[in-house]
Amino acid sequence: MNRFQRFALLLCATAFTTLTTSVCAEEITLRGVSAFPKGMALTDDFQRYIDMVNQTGKGVVQIRLVGGPEVTPAAEQGAALGKGVFDVLFGPPTYYAGIFPEADAFAGELLASAKIRAGGGEQLFDQALAKRVNGKLLAFAGGDVAIVFFTREMPKLRPDGTPDLTGLKMRSAPLWNDLFKAMGATPITIPVGEIYTGLERGLVQGITWNLMGVIDAGWNKHLGYIVMPAAYKSSIVITMNLDKWKSIPEAARGVLAKTAVDYENALEAYYVERQAQELKKLDASGVKTFTLDGKGAEAYRKMAFDTMWARVTSNSKVEMDLAAVKKVFYNR
Repeated sequence: MNRFQRFALLLCATAFTTLTTSVCAEEITLRGVSAFPKGMALTDDFQRYIDMVNQTGKGVVQIRLVGGPEVTPAAEQGAALGKGVFDVLFGPPTYYAGIFPEADAFAGELLASAKIRAGGGEQLFDQALAKRVNGKLLAFAGGDVAIVFFTREMPKLRPDGTPDLTGLKMRSAPLWNDLFKAMGATPITIPVGEIYTGLERGLVQGITWNLMGVIDAGWNKHLGYIVMPAAYKSSIVITMNLDKWKSIPEAARGVLAKTAVDYENALEAYYVERQAQELKKLDASGVKTFTLDGKGAEAYRKMAFDTMWARVTSNSKVEMDLAAVKKVFYNR
């Protein structure tokens, strides 16, 4: 054994774990999956977290994006995460509400992530996620992104100033189904990859989405209006298999958790400017903003929250302190 080998052996015998790299510790690589296809703006948000972890976690922990719905269909990703098919998941928990009925409780007009964390929101989310999915929350990844709906034709209004979508078929998501019905529309489930065809063929006359990615996907070619204000904000989260979380060293958990907070703050600041830019691009492409007036906007947002919350409270499978969730996540 040469001098260097003896020195390395001695060092490994006395070294302790820190957030920095160690000659004795083996770098952990986690497999990440997105609910959205590669190339979409939302998946880019996941990549931002991955890049931040991979930079600060060199020698300790890394994340590798292995794919999106082509790896595991979005509706099946929650169950797959719980079983350890992959380690980290980026997407809305409402996509797997079938096994996570509490998901709807975290899917409305959310407060900023810092306020939610300060009020104990991470713990509330973790309790439900662990019980239902065998998961652990890493980050709130919504970025204060507005969730709106788009239509081909200018929306009509009811006497109270809220949108009248009677007779329209709208590409929907679980969170939006009851709201669309309340506005007279028929909600239709279409996978993200088939939205363009659905619009092109007239299978739907509108969609719900955020302000990003519409132009990239070409959907703007078949849309004419964005209805504002936003009904909801993005409820996307980054979650991890709970068994995997427990099995990795404290140093790796520290990197993932600390990076999550930095990521949340950076993402929210980024989207303030990004959404303003995207509105300008949509307008230039022919998609105009249709803004409800004061009373109409207030009535619309109340309808959005009430339909969402009624869905939560009427679900007998939900088992958690809903009063606490309502206060911490919505300040209501």
